[in-house]
Amino acid sequence: MGIEVRRFLFYTFATSWIIWGSLALLTQLNLLKFGNAIYMLLFVLGGITPAICEIWLKKKYSTKEEFKSFIHNVKNPKHPVSWYICVIGLAFAAFFFTNAMGWSNYKESNVSGVT
Repeated sequence: MGIEVRRFLFYTFATSWIIWGSLALLTQLNLLKFGNAIYMLLFVLGGITPAICEIWLKKKYSTKEEFKSFIHNVKNPKHPVSWYICVIGLAFAAFFFTNAMGWSNYKESNVSGVT
């Protein structure tokens, strides 16, 4: 296995497990509740950590031309960047709006099993 793959796997697993581990710890200590904004932010951040790590590692360890080529291959030139921002923004807005209005389907679950 090449050094690039090992480096990617190390940083990806380390950062995602730190983020999700802290999320689990904060939830178990009742400092965060499932479904609130900070919880979801940490959950999503842990999920997109592989992409963030790859972009960071490419920027750090490759030449300027290789990095430009990588970024050009990642984004789809058929659509403007504003479309990506709009779609991501609408997804977050839908989540936060439904929670703010109290329309979410989230219900407190009885974890202990005692009713």
